[in-house]
Amino acid sequence: MKSVLSLSVLCIALAACTADTASAPQSDASPAARADAGDAAAPSSAPAVEGAAPEPPTHRFAFAERTATPGASAVSIVGSEPTPCGPVLVARVASIPLDDARVLPDWVVEFGASGRQVRRWGVPYEALVTALDGERVQFRTEAGTYWTDASGAVEQADANGIDAAGTRPASLVDGGAALDCPAAVAGTEGEMQCATVRDAAGQERRLAVETVCS
Repeated sequence: MKSVLSLSVLCIALAACTADTASAPQSDASPAARADAGDAAAPSSAPAVEGAAPEPPTHRFAFAERTATPGASAVSIVGSEPTPCGPVLVARVASIPLDDARVLPDWVVEFGASGRQVRRWGVPYEALVTALDGERVQFRTEAGTYWTDASGAVEQADANGIDAAGTRPASLVDGGAALDCPAAVAGTEGEMQCATVRDAAGQERRLAVETVCS
């Protein structure tokens, strides 16, 4: 009788184990697939890599070449162009080279009532000076219209060459009252044309620009 009871208990236990095993959910995914899924769910700890700062835009401008012992240029010279006064150098630059050993900008000089220089800007060869706004001067070349400051930084203006007042650029100095150039601005490599002009705010200022070679 004891043997029959033991056998019955064993059968009941086996049946319970079989039922538990059958009721447990089974994963269809392989271990590798489960590992991949876990990796995908985990957030990445690697820091985001920021892109490098964009290079400043470059501009194709012409400049005179220094006549007194020119040295090696620090700018990218890409060619030359003929002019009535001899060839000029063509360079691709991000800013106006103010103190390069080989290329020389045309100078625009503001001076006071005493004749002393107030500030000076560099512009490309025979660029048309079209406006004055605070400490910036606007100039125009065949490539477009630009602003520059005393540091040589260049910013392209409206693609159509229209200034802040909505008018197309004309020579700022030609529209002003002519003045005799003081000695302080006459010592550059080119001849200067001086005039009283009005800036973007309507203020009267004295300006000297290099004359066009003929």
